[in-house]
Amino acid sequence: MEQWYAIYRTSTGRLESLGTVVADDSYLASNGLTKLALAGEPDLQAVMWVEATLTFVPRPPKVPRDLVEELLADPDFP
Repeated sequence: MEQWYAIYRTSTGRLESLGTVVADDSYLASNGLTKLALAGEPDLQAVMWVEATLTFVPRPPKVPRDLVEELLADPDFP
């Protein structure tokens, strides 16, 4: 099994990249990036990155919306 890494912006926690091949730590640091070792390849359909905690968490379920019903219920819609 290959080692996966998350590459994120050190100052903000914004996820920049995922992969098994990453640059040297000194190169990453000089560009304001940090790597984080992951347990395996994240399923981006099932998880999402949280910048505040620097972790992947399960995605909330999608809620179907009826836009026509929402527009008809909106009193400001002409």
